Order: sequence, then C-alpha cells, then structure tokens
Amino acid sequence: MPNSDIQDFLFLAELVHTGEYNIKISWGDVFGVLDKIVDADVRGCCRQALERGYTNGCDADDPFMLLRTPAGGAARAREEVTGRLLEVLRQNPFALNVATLLFLEKSLMMGILGSFYDHAIDFVDTAEERVLISMATSAKFLENEAVGRFFEGRLDAVDDDLAGLYRCLEQPWFLELLLIIKNGYYGNGNFNYIDTLESSFRGSFIEGILELIRRGHLVKLLVRFKPFVEDDKVLEKIQGFVRKTEAEAELRRVYDWLSIGNDLAIGLEFLIGSICFLPGKNEHLGVWLFIAGSSQLLIRPMILIVRKAHLGRLYRRKIKF
Repeated sequence: MPNSDIQDFLFLAELVHTGEYNIKISWGDVFGVLDKIVDADVRGCCRQALERGYTNGCDADDPFMLLRTPAGGAARAREEVTGRLLEVLRQNPFALNVATLLFLEKSLMMGILGSFYDHAIDFVDTAEERVLISMATSAKFLENEAVGRFFEGRLDAVDDDLAGLYRCLEQPWFLELLLIIKNGYYGNGNFNYIDTLESSFRGSFIEGILELIRRGHLVKLLVRFKPFVEDDKVLEKIQGFVRKTEAEAELRRVYDWLSIGNDLAIGLEFLIGSICFLPGKNEHLGVWLFIAGSSQLLIRPMILIVRKAHLGRLYRRKIKF
C-alpha cells in the first residue's frame, strides 16, 4: 500500500483524534467517513497503522483512539485529501453548519457544543455527523489554509434574507442569545455562560439554538448581526427583554431574602423551644415555639410556589418545577 495513502489516513484520523468532541466514536464510524475520502482500503491502512504502533485498535467495534502520529508527511497529499474532506462535509448540511460556525466564531460555538454534551443532548443524527463535527473542532482543521478559503467563500455567499430570524423575536431564548452575542458573554476560558441560565429556561434555549443551527439561521445571524440588532423592531424587543430580566433579578432577590428570613426564624424558634424544655424552663412557651416553627416549614414551599407564579406572570409562561 503506497505510503501516501497511509499518510492521508493518519492525517484524517489525527483530525478526529485532536477534535474537542470525539467521544462515542468507534473505528467503524471513522471508516464510514474515511471510505468517502481516501482512495485506498481504510481498514488496511488502519491495520498498517496498528503494526507501526500508531494506534491500539483497528476493528470496527473498537473505540476510536489514535495514540501518536507520524512526523512529516506529504503537504500536497494533505491538501488534496482536505479538499475531499470538504466535499464530504459539503454534502452533510448539519455538520457543515457546525463547522462554518466554528470557523466564524469558535468560542461561541464551543460553548454551545459544550452545553449539548454537558446536558446529554444527543444533537447528532448519524455517526457521520459525529465524526465530521469532531474533525471540525480540531485546531489542525480550522487552521488549514484550504479550509479557510472554503469557509470564506461560503460566508461571502450568505444572503440578506433575515425573515427566519425576525420570526424568532417572540422567543425569550432568542433574545437571550442576542444579548450573549452582543455583550460577548462567551470565550472566557472554561466559563460557559449558558450553564448559568435557569434550568427550565436552559432547555428551551439549547433546543432553540439547535434548530437555528440545523436551518442555517445561526450562521446568517452572526454574519448579519450588526444590521439585524440595529433594526428598530429588534432593539425594542431586546430592551423589553432586558427590562424583564432586571425585574426578574429583583424578584429573585426579594424572594431569596424572604426564604432566608423564614429559615432563620425556623432555626431560632426550634433552638429556643428546645431550650425551654430543659428542667426548670418554660415548657408552655417551648410548645408554642415548636408550633410556630412547624408552621413556617409550610411557608417555605409556599414562598417557592409564589415566586415561580410571579416569574411565570412576568414572562407569560407556564410554571415549571
């Protein structure tokens, strides 16, 4: 088997290996993608890689793992095989959209992908998507000049039709996304702003973003972001959402202090009540303190219910626990 075929195979396998999200991938998944890119028998290439000590598995069911990569390699062959990889990527719309977003705004997209993985959102439909997305998150892929030219051409072709984005303006999760992008709430080391969102809201946020990616709308939003958010209608929606967010924060502070005050009162009532039952103390007072403390234990869930109902009215959405 020509050495160039082995080099192509190892180059592509290295992209999967150095990708940020290569979990749940088997050698069989990788073979399925590489069969479309490498002219040679990829299983034979894998067996040779095993013999040379580059990997520790070559069966389809083995978990994907590449232990080390060869030094050097034919630069021309790698550029050619990158072109074939991009052609396969072009034929997979979802993986192509994810890769485009990684090229356009890697920090934001890595935060989104991180949320998908952290919250066990199975966002890929096929093994091919999983392998291609792993390749796309590799720095070796994103820094490739041929890849850069490919995506620059794709971004230049993005049209001005923003109707799909305007339809999202009634969704709170979309307005939150606009604020995240506008204020740069991403790209701060390992901090992921999405994970700070309230759990009941985070679910709709993640699902909404996933739909934007699938439809190609998130690419369009980032490319046309400035003219979109400067539209009067969009500005009005964002400002209204900010006012609601500030009101929500104030409500949370009020109810948090009510909850803290209630818990402190319960603790004091039971502590003093217990002291009253010591010999020679006022047992009658102790009983009434126990009754008061027990009553306030019922107040604790009531504070939670009232808070959620209040927040539900604020955003006009159903109460979720």
